[in-house]
Amino acid sequence: MTAIDTIRLLAALAVICAAAHGCGYLFNALRQPPVIGEVVGGILLGPSLLGLLAPGARAALFPASRR
Repeated sequence: MTAIDTIRLLAALAVICAAAHGCGYLFNALRQPPVIGEVVGGILLGPSLLGLLAPGARAALFPASRR
């Protein structure tokens, strides 16, 4: 694993944690279980929304595996 791979991994983890926490907080404010918001945050980061709106950002954050 190179240094750029490590930076990319840490950036992806930060984005995932921020999205999960933010959506969990929003759902809690709406008097819904925060875990549902965390799941929605994960869905928003997937190809369904982030891949549709910003495929370049999704590819930069979550590159395909290199095997």
